[in-house]
Amino acid sequence: MNFFNWFRQIAIIYLLAFPAMVIFGFAFVPYMRYKIVKIGNLILQISALYFLTTMLTSKSFYYKNSKNSRTLLTVTPCKER
Repeated sequence: MNFFNWFRQIAIIYLLAFPAMVIFGFAFVPYMRYKIVKIGNLILQISALYFLTTMLTSKSFYYKNSKNSRTLLTVTPCKER
């Protein structure tokens, strides 16, 4: 799986964490919904941010696909005279 598919999936999890937790919260009694939604949203968003951070800062998918892995100056071997 390439970088952009991973990025899209993690971004979707991050953006849909709150609406999904609100829908999930309706399964609980009203006085517990706020805590369930708050804690579940916190866990989902922290995990998505962790994966985005590791994906963008470590030498993984992003590093292999970006300009950072290549040098700007091309080094060619000198011919002997």
